[in-house]
Amino acid sequence: MTLQNRIDPWGNLESNPSKKAMLMGNRGVLHNKEKKKNWRWKLKTWISCLTQFKGNKREIFAKGCYSELFFLDEATAFAAGHRPCAECQRDRSQQFKTDGYKPQANRPNEKLKLAEIDTQIHQESITADQQKVTFNTVLANLPMGTCFEYQSEIFMITQENYHLNWSFDGYLHCTDIPAHPLVKVLTPRSIAKAFQQGFTPIFQSTATSALV
Repeated sequence: MTLQNRIDPWGNLESNPSKKAMLMGNRGVLHNKEKKKNWRWKLKTWISCLTQFKGNKREIFAKGCYSELFFLDEATAFAAGHRPCAECQRDRSQQFKTDGYKPQANRPNEKLKLAEIDTQIHQESITADQQKVTFNTVLANLPMGTCFEYQSEIFMITQENYHLNWSFDGYLHCTDIPAHPLVKVLTPRSIAKAFQQGFTPIFQSTATSALV
């Protein structure tokens, strides 16, 4: 049985046979005893984790344990609203917080706590009725690492002016898109801002091969 645990940039839990996943995610216990998805999320702290950590082995969708979710790469996890885990990705989590959520110029000593960042990302990711939060902007305004939808297709900006078609199996090809159309942004607003401030997400290897 193919479990409903592959996450797309919309944050949807899909059944997909792809085995390409750089990261694992956690939103709480979302499955029932038949290992079928009952919930979209249970926790407001959405994190992305290493698929292997300290040699731990997990039964996927085990009874009473959190539901293991899988992402193509870090950029996909961010688009879905998941930030790096502070335990298994401590350095990455700290870098995300330091580079992406810098104190305001008029309040240099006020640093956001992870719990505050989680609350902000959650509000920017999903509505009370379980719908994905998106916003529209001109494509040229978006930084590298941002995921967007254009003409019903999902794209990732992997380099300046490089827009790659996203899939569960990787990035398919580079598509030439005019710089000034309005696009639907899937990456939460504050995470896109973090990318503008210098934090760069990690892409799956096909992001390079798709440019050839």
